[in-house]
Amino acid sequence: MEQQFRAVIEMEPNKTENYQKYARHLREVGRLEKSVEVARDNYLLNPLSVRSIKELAAVYHQVGRWDEAEELFEKQAELGSDREQVLKLGDDLPPCVTNMRPSLK
Repeated sequence: MEQQFRAVIEMEPNKTENYQKYARHLREVGRLEKSVEVARDNYLLNPLSVRSIKELAAVYHQVGRWDEAEELFEKQAELGSDREQVLKLGDDLPPCVTNMRPSLK
């Protein structure tokens, strides 16, 4: 199953939902450190995605990284689902943040 997730991510490396599904799968099967890695890559790919934030916060919470989880849950609450607000915030980010492309190891 893991190979399938990695293959899909390789084919569509900018599609954040692929990372989210993979991170969630890893969390569900108990591969928490790998889930943190994939969720973090997903978050770096799209730091203004409420779903990316939520997945990383959830895995941080599950592994006991409470401060980081709380910070992300607060960010998620601030962003909410207001797309205009998210897009506006994206205008203020430097290109080095908005153009990040993580790689899976």
